[in-house]
Amino acid sequence: MFGKGAKSFVAQLPLLFAMVLFSFISLWIMHLDMNMRSSLM
Repeated sequence: MFGKGAKSFVAQLPLLFAMVLFSFISLWIMHLDMNMRSSLM
């Protein structure tokens, strides 16, 4: 779609950062106590 090289790599960077951010958020929520979790939602 984007060809080869740096152009295709740069096109994937926003999705990569979004996946890393969602992973950190989900791990942070899982590490909370159950009492704290119910107050966040």
